[in-house]
Amino acid sequence: MRRLFALLAVSFGFGASVAPPASALEIAVSPARFELSIDNERKTQTLEIVNSADREVEIGIDLANFDLDENNQLRVLPPTEQSLDQWIAINPTRVKIPARGRRTMRFAIRPQVEPQSGEHRAVIFLNEDKTTTTADGLSFKFRLGVVVYGQVGEADRAATLHSVSSDQRGLTLDIQNTGNAHARFKGLYAVWDASTYPGDAAARTLLQGIADSRKPSEDVVAPGTLAAGIMVQTPVLPGARRVIVQQLPANATQGQRKVFLLGKLGDAPVSSSYGL
Repeated sequence: MRRLFALLAVSFGFGASVAPPASALEIAVSPARFELSIDNERKTQTLEIVNSADREVEIGIDLANFDLDENNQLRVLPPTEQSLDQWIAINPTRVKIPARGRRTMRFAIRPQVEPQSGEHRAVIFLNEDKTTTTADGLSFKFRLGVVVYGQVGEADRAATLHSVSSDQRGLTLDIQNTGNAHARFKGLYAVWDASTYPGDAAARTLLQGIADSRKPSEDVVAPGTLAAGIMVQTPVLPGARRVIVQQLPANATQGQRKVFLLGKLGDAPVSSSYGL
């Protein structure tokens, strides 16, 4: 018996919300997300869709208002007169992409009412109507989502880091957004066994050296640590308080540990250690 499901991957900039079958990875979009100023960026935006498959793909476009639920998953909301999905004009709304080919879609933001100050959001859904069936009988339809953030007025990415801890999920950051635009932690983390922690000054120097020298395609290597890497860049929306989870390897999830964070939370620098 064949199993049928809808595959959804949303480009918040921190990866897909589900682990897609390999065939779904043959469709890619660029850029991963849009962050625009509605005040002065009324120009046309371009979204490129790449089809790496050996078959033609036909894609339709839907727009939706959204927020993120308590598990940081996209939640579609009804449109309002102030939601960005109501202001996006996109062309074309359906496109055929040849095998190993690419196509572009263009959109512009045209507010239908006077925009309120702050952040407005929409997700552009790219839907394939045709069902794909894998060799083992798994059938699916893919749905890709590209998030668009539109800012009216100056963006205030103020956020409070209430705590840093860990549980069975990994490293957890309790973040509250107190500004008017989405905020995320952008930076590096490193975890040590508490008994071998080199101190804040040495940890800061190590991570700053990695940040200064690392190329985008390189993994983070921090000798002497239990784990190190780039913190997942999950956004926290204005007015929300969320727990952001960074997965850790098993050897970094137990015992007395110290973690050092280096980067920025919203607009504010972060350079500090925390006990786990």
